[in-house]
Amino acid sequence: KNVVNMSWRLAFHSTKLVTSYLFPVRVKAFREAIFDGNVEIIRALAEKRPRLLYQTIDADGNTALGLAVLLGEVEIVKTLLALGSDPNLANGFDHNHPLVILAKLRQEESSTTHLLADILLEAGSDPNRIVHYQADNLNRLDATQTPSFCETPFLCAIRYSNETLVKKLCDKGVDVDQPNEDTGMTALMLASTMGFNSIVNVLLDAGAQPNQVDFQGNTALHHAAAGYGENIECIKSLIARGADVNIANEEGSTPLIVAKENSNDALVKLLTSASSIEPQSSKLSSSPVYDKVDSATEQTIFSFT
Repeated sequence: KNVVNMSWRLAFHSTKLVTSYLFPVRVKAFREAIFDGNVEIIRALAEKRPRLLYQTIDADGNTALGLAVLLGEVEIVKTLLALGSDPNLANGFDHNHPLVILAKLRQEESSTTHLLADILLEAGSDPNRIVHYQADNLNRLDATQTPSFCETPFLCAIRYSNETLVKKLCDKGVDVDQPNEDTGMTALMLASTMGFNSIVNVLLDAGAQPNQVDFQGNTALHHAAAGYGENIECIKSLIARGADVNIANEEGSTPLIVAKENSNDALVKLLTSASSIEPQSSKLSSSPVYDKVDSATEQTIFSFT
């Protein structure tokens, strides 16, 4: 299997290398004009050869618009869109369209994210447009890749902790509860898995449903309990906004059981205190009798929740 994967990667990078030498002079000039920010040359070349706006112009498979977004060139992006570039046209190799490319630019990498987002969205870029990754591409993505072969720019922005773009898309009315078509995972579940508490709260403020389930019956609490990062804070935020700690997934596991399976004592304590027995007996929480309930009794009680 490793030999096969290595062969695919070698073929991929060899293709990129060969392609870089095969670009016509006009394509190279167009690409260089984008790097130089030379609007006049870009306009002149695009008017003579409109297909430059749609074809791959570098060894990474980028279109002119994709490259300009990657470089954070606001004026170039405006110019290319005005000339007729398609805001939803995918990259030739990774199938990423401009909004996905922007989503992958972490906040510290681009100070123009909010401006580029406005420009692309106004031009018709779709935040819920699904990107299907090829099998070999999955091996080249970072470890935070969602466990599927597809995602949207919105989910991608969360995966890359691009809070600026997440807020922008929420403000523009993106469907915050649209599930990943392969897994059923929503934006809130992904943010909870990653432990991005700030983004969790952004999504909750935008109306994300804390008790929506994925295709395995997991809620955002299940994902947070099995996740990493600021998962304790995420769970606190979810519970404060109505997340039900007693929902069991298809395997019969509640978030508490998931936390126990992961030997996370802090989460077990938090979820135990938030489970159904305490809201029903909240007035007894300071009672000496309640305080004497030992962990064995609690485990017996919660195994049936």
